[in-house]
Amino acid sequence: MGSDFWYFSKHNKSLIMLHKIRIVSFLILAASFCSTVNAQVEIFSKNSLEKIKGGNTHVIVNDLSFNRSSEFYTIFKKYWTVTKSVEFLKADDLQNNLVAGDTYFSLENLLITSDKYGGNSYFYLNLWMPDEKVLKKGREFKITNEISIAHIQISVDAKATLDGYMSHKNYGFDFDGGGHIFNWNPGILKNYLQQLSTLLQKGKKSDFRDDLANKDQLHNLSSQTLYCSEDNFHKIGVFMRGNKNVDPNEVFEAYKYKYKILKKDELEDKILADEVQFFYLLFLRNSSSKMVAVVNSRTGEIIYNRYKSLMAFILKSGDLKSLSKAIK
Repeated sequence: MGSDFWYFSKHNKSLIMLHKIRIVSFLILAASFCSTVNAQVEIFSKNSLEKIKGGNTHVIVNDLSFNRSSEFYTIFKKYWTVTKSVEFLKADDLQNNLVAGDTYFSLENLLITSDKYGGNSYFYLNLWMPDEKVLKKGREFKITNEISIAHIQISVDAKATLDGYMSHKNYGFDFDGGGHIFNWNPGILKNYLQQLSTLLQKGKKSDFRDDLANKDQLHNLSSQTLYCSEDNFHKIGVFMRGNKNVDPNEVFEAYKYKYKILKKDELEDKILADEVQFFYLLFLRNSSSKMVAVVNSRTGEIIYNRYKSLMAFILKSGDLKSLSKAIK
């Protein structure tokens, strides 16, 4: 018996359908994507830094003057130093600016679905290199020619999730995400780039499927305030319409220590000001799973992580109860 497998991504506006994949093979493949794409930062091979440090990095954007472009650019210049340089590149100019040994950042969406078993939609920031063999042959570049170095998972709103799943819509995300991305601004990007750079320098494969608790740093939260952005309380779901939120008071009712809810721009300003090291809650999710993390604002290090799959869409009081126990 066979099943169909659909793959959709930003760089290739068509859908690729592979026929006659055995159901057991499809389920194994889907499980693989659920474990890797869902991690906030995933490094796909050892010693990746050695492959990329001699090249330049290009950040693919639809418009060089997108919303807050200068602020995002400043963050890349300051915190992405593992390659020789970093510059913005218009998507329309990508085909003529593919260079072997260079790396590229692009926002992408991936849809995996079976004709009988449903599927999942994922959004992430992809760091990749072009396949040198394809470049030498002078062929038109396609999504299948990307060699991914790392993924950073991102969360999008209900509309983007539904459109990506139901109609295979390609939002053509510019780097501001078209307003559809949660926990996405220059301040948060700073911490994401710090995380990615640190992991690349370790030279190991990395994902966050395993639970993580840095006891030494978590102990600080017994006396310090845990900050939390309003972006963490949005609901998403494949079949949900409109914007809905969970009640922050209900979420934090089982948390035994000090906390403070901030607007997303307030959290961003606090990260960028860097007047004092603090910790904030980061909640990431896609159409099938979620990650609850605590981030060190100064270093970008994740000091706590819990990953849950199987229709886990929202932040719940049980997630904060588990964190509270880890602090204790």
